[in-house]
Amino acid sequence: MKKILIAGARSYIGTAFAEYMSLFPAEYQTDTVDMEENAWENKDLSGYDSILFVAGIVHRKSKTPAELYYSVNRDLPIRMAQKAKRAGVKQFVYISTMSVYGRQEGIINKESEPSPKNHYGISKYQAEQGLRQLDCEDFGVYILRPPMVYGKDCKGNYQTLSKFVKKFKVFPDYANERSMIYIDHLCCFIKQITDMTLLPGIWLPQNQAYVSTVDMVRQIAKVNGIRLWTPKIFNPLISLGKRLRIGAVVKCFGSYCYAQEDVRALVGEISFEESVERTERK
Repeated sequence: MKKILIAGARSYIGTAFAEYMSLFPAEYQTDTVDMEENAWENKDLSGYDSILFVAGIVHRKSKTPAELYYSVNRDLPIRMAQKAKRAGVKQFVYISTMSVYGRQEGIINKESEPSPKNHYGISKYQAEQGLRQLDCEDFGVYILRPPMVYGKDCKGNYQTLSKFVKKFKVFPDYANERSMIYIDHLCCFIKQITDMTLLPGIWLPQNQAYVSTVDMVRQIAKVNGIRLWTPKIFNPLISLGKRLRIGAVVKCFGSYCYAQEDVRALVGEISFEESVERTERK
């Protein structure tokens, strides 16, 4: 039986991964350790095959002290990885972010260099750099840079879209392409790593197909029985907002994705339609 330790209690990805792995009780044991108040320092890591590090401070609109991003997103995973390596753990999986590229639009390929623009992205990228220095034959370091993650009980941009369509029942029919990943697909991919079927390094997991924001909204409306109006009358204004680099417009209607020919992890047995239905299911 393989033993996996999830570093970060109550995190969305960590909680989902533990639930996913509970489907294989004879093969895997998953434990969780709280990373707050340094309680993890007393945790015996020997005997674990893999550490999944999901703790972190996400990008916030409120005034989060800069030093908190670096102490939690950078220093904490590096310190735990050092402890894990000394304890004989074989794998360390760090959940990073697409934000390390510092963009809101464009196509990311294997030549794209990270250039984070805020404390969240910078702290995550600095953690990546420190962790990769620990990688060796006996201690594999895996860096995952997922795009927008959605699924049941998720937070962030997906919930904003879902609440918007349920309240206003209207959304512009503006074509774009986004890389996204359904939470079960991400959990399945992490399981592949813990099965040691993939090589250490940087991985960019995403759904098999790109998603248009308006298609996501249409599917949310369909699942909830909402009659959605999708006019194109707003498209000239959206195009102007994108040219003027208005943040909210670019974030919602810009095209931002990993190049499928270069990406190292296309996953997805669950269809897009089914993934949205499961996400919206009460």
